[in-house]
Amino acid sequence: MSLVLLYNLSGKKAIDIKMICHKLNLTNKTVEKDEYGYKLGYLCNIEKDDTIYPYDNFDNEMILFANLPDVTFDKFLKMLRQKKATVDLKAVLTQTNKEFTSAQLFEEISKEHFAMQNGNLAHNQE
Repeated sequence: MSLVLLYNLSGKKAIDIKMICHKLNLTNKTVEKDEYGYKLGYLCNIEKDDTIYPYDNFDNEMILFANLPDVTFDKFLKMLRQKKATVDLKAVLTQTNKEFTSAQLFEEISKEHFAMQNGNLAHNQE
């Protein structure tokens, strides 16, 4: 099942993004702050571990895409641009990050976003 997790979105932007999900027949879920300690695999209904791990809150907007076909993902991003509903922090669920909590994902993609904005690498290459 395709799923879009939404973090800290409000107002017109939240409405626009939920409308895009509806038009593309995508399930969306607003992740509440008290859910930031769950692993992403659990939030995306692909794992059963409902343990809440230690976490820090964050207030930045973020979107996580899970199991979207490439064509649908491309359409979503195009519609997002058309609506001018900018969300800087976006990620796709992977085998690696499904083990992250929302707070860990936020920390990781924040570093990557900052590095990209400054023309740097987010991770040291070995």
